[in-house]
This record gives sequence, structure tokens and C-alpha cells, in this order.
Amino acid sequence: FQFTIFPVLPEISRRSKTFQCIMASVALPPTNIRAAVLSLWKALGGDEDASAGTSFLPPGVKLHSDSSGRVSQIIWNHMNLSGSMPASLPPELEGLTLLWLHSNDISGGLPECMPATLETLWIHGNPRLKGKVPRSFAKLTKLKYFFKHSTNLDCPRNDLRGLERTQAFLQTP
Repeated sequence: FQFTIFPVLPEISRRSKTFQCIMASVALPPTNIRAAVLSLWKALGGDEDASAGTSFLPPGVKLHSDSSGRVSQIIWNHMNLSGSMPASLPPELEGLTLLWLHSNDISGGLPECMPATLETLWIHGNPRLKGKVPRSFAKLTKLKYFFKHSTNLDCPRNDLRGLERTQAFLQTP
């Protein structure tokens, strides 16, 4: 699953402008990982052309450094995303440690099921996010940073005991 891209000078023909590329060495994510990331990207309102026709991922996605191809980070801040949060994240994102979606216009509630590996969740600045923070968040033992200010999410402390260890859990403006 590797290919190489070496850009060369554009070849301009009389009929059309074309760019030639020679393949370069790049490790590609497994197809199921790419499909999972793209489904989340599209659900959140990401530009469908961001990686159309390629084997690449949308911008802001970082893979683990091992050869598993698992996603470790998604950073989609200030991306003008205006879709809805899905009911659950794809299971292929089980290794996700960081999810930054702040300063967009995402709507809906938070997914009931988040990866157990999640350490950082920044969703502030999405005023159309609403509802209760799911009780299942209390089981996210690795979650250290959770910023939800400037949303309409309700977060009753009694429902989420166990997240006291989380810094800035109930951060408000």
C-alpha cells in the first residue's frame, strides 16, 4: 500500500493543461480506516471533494506512528463544519486520543459511544450542539481535557461522577 508522488513541471498541451506526477513513497491508511474517517467528515459537513478520488484522508487527521494505520488525532477546528454529530463514532476510530472540533457550527448531541482511548475532546464554540452529555462519558477513564463552553450541552455532575479527574470539564465562558 505505498506509492510515491514526485511533482514535475506541468506539461501544457494545446488542448488542456495537465500535470504529470510520478508515484512517491507514502504509507496509505487501510481502506476501512479511510472510510470511517470520511464518514465522520461527511456527517460533520466536511467538503466531499477534500479527498475525492484519492487514497488520502481529509486535512487534520494524524495516524499512529506504528504500522496499524489507526487514527490517533482528528483536528478539525475552524473548518466551517456545519453537519450533525453522528449517534456513534465508527468503531475503526478506537485508537483516537484527541478530537478537536471547536469553532465550527456542528449540531446535534454528543455520541453515546466514544473511544475508550480518548484523552482530549474540544468541542467548544459549537452553539448548535445540544442535549445532555451522555452518561457513558463517566467511563472514559483516560479523558483529561473536555472543553464544552459555548455549546448548549447540559452536563449534570451527578450523572457524570468519575470525571472529576478531567481538567476543565465544566469550563464556561
